[in-house]
Amino acid sequence: MSPRERCLLALKGQKTDRLPTEITFTPLAAEQAAAWLGVAVADLPHVLDNHGIDSFIHPMARVEGTTSFDLWGIGWDNTVKDGFRINVYPLGDLASLRGYRFPDADDPRFYETITNDIRQNSGHCAIFADIGFTLWERYYVLRGFEQAMEDLVVNPTLVEDVLDQILDVQMGVSRNLIGLEIDVGYTGDDFGSQRGLLFAPDAWRRFFKPRYEKLWGVFRAAGLPVCHHSCGDVRTIIDEMIEIGLDILCPVQTQAMPPEELAEKWGDRLAFWGGISTQGVLPFGTPADVLAHIQQCKQTLGRHGGYLIGPSHDMTSDVPRENFFAMLEGMGIEPQIGRQ
Repeated sequence: MSPRERCLLALKGQKTDRLPTEITFTPLAAEQAAAWLGVAVADLPHVLDNHGIDSFIHPMARVEGTTSFDLWGIGWDNTVKDGFRINVYPLGDLASLRGYRFPDADDPRFYETITNDIRQNSGHCAIFADIGFTLWERYYVLRGFEQAMEDLVVNPTLVEDVLDQILDVQMGVSRNLIGLEIDVGYTGDDFGSQRGLLFAPDAWRRFFKPRYEKLWGVFRAAGLPVCHHSCGDVRTIIDEMIEIGLDILCPVQTQAMPPEELAEKWGDRLAFWGGISTQGVLPFGTPADVLAHIQQCKQTLGRHGGYLIGPSHDMTSDVPRENFFAMLEGMGIEPQIGRQ
């Protein structure tokens, strides 16, 4: 059974010979892990037996010093290697809306990375077509987070107008991705905080639910499963996300949402990806804690078979070496080269 076959069967809740695995990193953590393993950063996915390729649709148009500008005109700080920071918000003030041009979904630069990933993969791993920073996050990296939160309350018409234009682009991108050899449609918007939604459920229903139903419908019409990335506690809206087409929830932050509850309430209707806590046990526990935690994830999130096991987000550079190798042991990963 190939990694692609194992991954796709598991995400459908079907029986496989073992759980598929997936480990992703921040750039700094990737450098650290590669040094521990004695391999190049580019070789980590193969060495660690990743079952999927998270092909992030995030091309840069130009670089000016420490700022890289994407096709949306958003200026990303290219010195940050754990997380991200925005230097330039192109719609930070209302006056900028008048001259702003949304990107063209047919711009070939959107597809350069994923086309290369597909060519190099040759069907070995599952291809996740990742249009992260999809609607809500795209809005707030255009406007600024505080301004975006304020807009939801004091300027909802503006929010809806801009979201509709973002949606037009993302639907065009998604339709073009359907023409490539992808396996999963992947969107990303953090709707949750550590203790609940970032905004009222009714706000989510007004601004995001109908637009996501349209966007996910592009992938579902093509017979592809839909994966959505949301950090935090989104239990309030899980039923409604399933209703409009969600198949896979990631990254499953187990310190925000109890894995037992997730498995009991939604495990027969939803697949999970992630679970191994990058907030608690990986950076701050002992190797024994890591192994026990992974076993709990397997017994709960993997109870119904629909589970892609891995860290609850990109692994960061605060994870000690001994916990990294304990994680590999618990996940059943044997690196294909010697340790440094």
